[in-house]
Amino acid sequence: MLVLGVVAACSAPTTSPSPSANSDAVYQPNPWQQLLSEAGPNGQVSLDLALKAFVVAIGPLPGVSAPQPPLPTTDEIGPGELAIEWVQQHWGELTQEQQDAVSAYLAPASDAIDVEPLPLGTSLWQPGRHNLIAAVGPFAPFDDTPLDQYKEILRDSEIVIINQLGRARTRNYSISVNTSQVGEAKALAYANDWFGSCAIHLNPFLVTTPRTSAEIKATLAHELFHCFQYELGAGAGRDMWVVEGEAEWVGEMAGGPSRLGADWWTAYLTSKSVALFDRTYDAVGFFQHVAERGTNMWKLLDKTYEAANGAAAFHAAADSSGQGFLYSWSSGIFRDSGLAGEWNAQGPWTANFRAAREEIIVPQTGSVPFEVEPYKNRIGVIQTSADIVNIKMDGFARVRDLSGFSQDGLTDVNFCTQSGGTCICPPGSTYQGPILSPLHVPAYLAITGATSGVTGSLTGVSLEDFCQTNPSPQASPTGGPTGRPGGSSSPPCPRGCAGSSGEPHLRTVDNVAYDFQGAGEYTLLRNADSSVEIQSRQEKRGESADISVNTAVAALVNGHRVSVYVGPQRGASGLEVHVDGVVDDLATAVDLGSGGRVVRYASGVEIDLPDGSVVYAIALHTPCCINVVIAPSDSLRTDGAGLLGNVAAGVMPVPALPDGTRLPRVETAHDRFVAVYGQLGPAWQVTDATSLFDYEDGKTS
Repeated sequence: MLVLGVVAACSAPTTSPSPSANSDAVYQPNPWQQLLSEAGPNGQVSLDLALKAFVVAIGPLPGVSAPQPPLPTTDEIGPGELAIEWVQQHWGELTQEQQDAVSAYLAPASDAIDVEPLPLGTSLWQPGRHNLIAAVGPFAPFDDTPLDQYKEILRDSEIVIINQLGRARTRNYSISVNTSQVGEAKALAYANDWFGSCAIHLNPFLVTTPRTSAEIKATLAHELFHCFQYELGAGAGRDMWVVEGEAEWVGEMAGGPSRLGADWWTAYLTSKSVALFDRTYDAVGFFQHVAERGTNMWKLLDKTYEAANGAAAFHAAADSSGQGFLYSWSSGIFRDSGLAGEWNAQGPWTANFRAAREEIIVPQTGSVPFEVEPYKNRIGVIQTSADIVNIKMDGFARVRDLSGFSQDGLTDVNFCTQSGGTCICPPGSTYQGPILSPLHVPAYLAITGATSGVTGSLTGVSLEDFCQTNPSPQASPTGGPTGRPGGSSSPPCPRGCAGSSGEPHLRTVDNVAYDFQGAGEYTLLRNADSSVEIQSRQEKRGESADISVNTAVAALVNGHRVSVYVGPQRGASGLEVHVDGVVDDLATAVDLGSGGRVVRYASGVEIDLPDGSVVYAIALHTPCCINVVIAPSDSLRTDGAGLLGNVAAGVMPVPALPDGTRLPRVETAHDRFVAVYGQLGPAWQVTDATSLFDYEDGKTS
């Protein structure tokens, strides 16, 4: 019998993380969102829809009937720029009476206040000045709030915006308050630049209903940011997810967080089936996710707004966050507080909702097709009774189970899904290939359609079929150290293993998984007296700045340096072995004394260490990289240190630094990135003096 699956912590978890406080929600668009959903690509709408939206948001127009109930509420509409921009698309098709009515709504009022731009660097806290941005609690009714106070709120918001954005406005803007809410119109406020300068209109509905200061300030900051956008070019003709999503995010960052923003955040979280380009205000969630990844979204706003089209805007906002953004874009909307941050999207709002999860039933034998359209996300929970599940996805997909195991990049991956995580081939059958990772079901699957969409499948396979379809390994030498069968007859990792696989996904000696994609040579494990040491070489894959893979592994074996390399001119197994700097084809096992040896393994190389630990260097089917699997001895499991050392409770879930220091927990993905790649990785990077590797001329560690 041959063991295919490495047991994570010996068995499936007996307990699950605490249930998330978030509840599943099926996306139910409100009347305003239903109206917006009628827009075509790039925000193009029909004349009828443009007029209808204007009547609902801004005010009556000659010859236009109001839509039939149900009508949206003011909070569902919020700002009214969309309706203005849509009418602008069809300006030449409006009657003269309609044009006159629209112009009257958008012109600054006779008592409007003209506001000059503030210079870059203006401080928020100025001596002797009342700063309404810090006010809390409900605002006074409209009649008791002088226009000058709204000006001061806008000034405070402007200070925040110019200092974060890095540019000041160059033109004045005006602010006026409409004396009545016209007809059935429901917009709280709106801004436009039809008359050579930006005009901000506030409607009575903004303040006559009970509102917190955050709702007032966030709405005004939203409108003011449109004035910043209009200095770069008119909003009409641009993608509405950019125009309104940016303004909503800025409004909430500069004046919120508010309940109004939380409503759009919730709409984003619960509407995974809505493509990004079909969003409007709810695209606030996209921009928040960019910021959550540690990117300064403020510095990307102008570039995103000025992009030539939706695809270019997407790249302008997302590319600086790397591929991690695309993987976490879908997984974040799981909103599971029991999992890591990338599976629990965060924002400044309180929103206890998440997208409903699909149930993905994988048959014991057979496939389930899967497809995700561009700029959409899809999430589901995998259920299966199959022994093995193969996942093939041609894009950004990731999977995670409740034991903590996770893997990204599911182009063609087999997982052992048997209960207990151990898959054993029936007697007389064999398997040659990478060790299967255990995937405890139910498991989470998250896929991002990115820019081109994703297609793929999940296939259930029985052990009988899986083992019979793989060729038998060539005979290997036997007769290893006492108590350990030799060569390929020994099951790789008969108990929980540590290792580094893929791009690279690390699993510590106490079964904690994390990703580490640094480039360099690192100590994976070493014992207290350094008589046992295992190192890996990670190199960037191709032109990617975000992905690295293992290209070599080395171990100190009874004083001898054993190193294994992958490359274009390697041996039949795809690997080349060096013992003390000399190439060895391992025609026979190499005895290094005291129980140490090196021997061919069915799909790679086995290195036995004197302390009882075993290192497997497994060649992948693609000639690029090595999976490193380590079956640690009891002493190495307990006392070993390195990138695969044990993890302590109450601190960041990564191993200790070489001096034993534990990194503290952090709150954001950015802070974790800084800690892992700025402290943990460099601390365990090997030097020329400590390296176990061999080097070509002109190269060092």
